[in-house]
Amino acid sequence: MLRLGLLLLLGLMLLSACAPTAAGPGKTPPMNAQLLRDELAELSGVILTEEPLLVRFPVGTLFAEEALLPMPGGVEVLDPLAAILRKSNQSWLIKVRAATGEGAEYDARLASERAGILKTYLVAAGVDPESLEFTSLAEAGDPLEMRLK
Repeated sequence: MLRLGLLLLLGLMLLSACAPTAAGPGKTPPMNAQLLRDELAELSGVILTEEPLLVRFPVGTLFAEEALLPMPGGVEVLDPLAAILRKSNQSWLIKVRAATGEGAEYDARLASERAGILKTYLVAAGVDPESLEFTSLAEAGDPLEMRLK
């Protein structure tokens, strides 16, 4: 009986040694901060700040000032962005802004629609929707801004 108990204890110890790490079952750990910064820096038109990491897409890089849809060529930015977000295994706070001069209600609706389009695109490209938290704002500033959660 003692041998059986020892064998069970040894088996449990072996199983616990093979258990997933803090990243969770089946998940890879978050991307290295410098690698993440390097990959984001290669996106067309992006502006990065130092600590904390802030990724900004000014007017004219992804959205024209009053446009609902990304500019022509936006896919060339969105596809690599989606790939980076997928690989990063991190959660993101994403602010989408609009300021057109047409009024706060119009700007709020435009920012909300932009956020919806971006979320739909990124999720369809394989980004985990649970890793994205969108806020739409009727205010001046970069149309798209992202920071790690």
